[in-house]
Amino acid sequence: MNKKSFINVIVTLAIILLISFLVYYFIVPIIDNSKKTYSQSNCLNDQITQDMDIYDIAKLYRDNACVAVTVTGQSGFYSYTSLGSGVCIAGKGFETNLDYIANNGCYIATNYHVIDMAVSGDYSNIEIEIITEDESSYGGCEILWYSKDFDLAIIYCGNEDLQLDYVRMMDRVVNCDDVDKIDIEQIFTIGSPLNLQNLNDFTTGYIRNDSLKTEYTGFYKYYYQQSIFGGFGNQSSWHSTEDEDEVPDGVTYYPLAYIDNVYEDVVSMSVEISPGNSGGGVFDERGNLIGLATLSTSVSSSNGNQINSFVNIYPLIQVLDRVIFNNENDGEDHFIYDLENLDLVGIDSQEAGIISSIKSQQENDEDYGLIIQTISEFADYYYFDGLYYNIEEYDEAFTFEDSGYYIISNASTISNMQYLTSGVVITQCAIGNITYTIENRNDFLYMLLNIDAGESVTFTYLKDNVSSSITVQF
Repeated sequence: MNKKSFINVIVTLAIILLISFLVYYFIVPIIDNSKKTYSQSNCLNDQITQDMDIYDIAKLYRDNACVAVTVTGQSGFYSYTSLGSGVCIAGKGFETNLDYIANNGCYIATNYHVIDMAVSGDYSNIEIEIITEDESSYGGCEILWYSKDFDLAIIYCGNEDLQLDYVRMMDRVVNCDDVDKIDIEQIFTIGSPLNLQNLNDFTTGYIRNDSLKTEYTGFYKYYYQQSIFGGFGNQSSWHSTEDEDEVPDGVTYYPLAYIDNVYEDVVSMSVEISPGNSGGGVFDERGNLIGLATLSTSVSSSNGNQINSFVNIYPLIQVLDRVIFNNENDGEDHFIYDLENLDLVGIDSQEAGIISSIKSQQENDEDYGLIIQTISEFADYYYFDGLYYNIEEYDEAFTFEDSGYYIISNASTISNMQYLTSGVVITQCAIGNITYTIENRNDFLYMLLNIDAGESVTFTYLKDNVSSSITVQF
């Protein structure tokens, strides 16, 4: 081979290598960009292929749909922050069942208890922001819907710079066929436990069993006596605080437990979660969003076997279309009914049993019993959802043990609703051709979510063991 031919070969090889380099780094990503980036607000479930396992799905969701949620507010001179997690469930291009397509922003699902300080009225200068996988922060978020009973909320971020895709929700707990009902199977979660250093952490595990649980959370009030001159005063001088640090030094105090919230229809899972995971998506092995991580017991309280749970996604499926439409059309044209806007207060046997049991245990405790009898707000009242109910007047409600939904009070202004007076037990509701059997609180709440404005609902109820019915136009 002469010198000129050799040089030509070298030049040709160099050109081939250069072209290969350019194709690999520039042309291939353009042709196959699904492995690099994702178009705004596509449903990520549609990008799942048969060869993807849950780890591949988790990476896809982590990078494009899962976020941390922070809420900051001020009370007095102090600032407070709540950290949780969330997942995008709708965005621009999302098709609703109302013949409407979402035009703006991202809709994020999270837990109520992540954002509750923003709606409590106890804090000022509220700011809600979300943090994405690339650690970008987007403020100015607003709360569109929430439910303390379900521990669910939907927040909205309309920042045009935010690009999130959404995941598909699937009801596998409430109104689903037997073939889709949850059972012992692999699941995974994505959330931000403890702090933002653990942004969008992935954990996997299993559903523990196919039965639904009722769990509750609570808080302590710390009672102490103190006279004007210090030390102990008479029995009428009890003081209380929910902050243990506010108890004066050197004073004996007594912590009494109160129920904060009762969670029904929750699913037990063997997945590691910690504070900060709350509101993070729980996904089945096919990538469907089936719940939000919510409850976590301490190792000490569960005797070394930590028990964690998630709340089911069914309520979000029922309200999302209306939430989107109302948000983007400057008005609540599609109303969503709940106990609060109906001015209806009730209780079921599970709630009544938990409240009465906690109260009874503390009253019978030899270290607390005599003391409790001197604290009027504990001895003479039941505590339920932030209110005190006189024991003599409401004992029937708080010892209720049957199926149904027991009405405690009714201040509704809807015509005919006034017939559902205190002491009524709702057992059945019918909307058109669909009849809902009401065995507990959640059955009643699920029914309310299915009411559209203008529909009639027939309530069947018991009053003094006599069955009656009334039809209400909503």
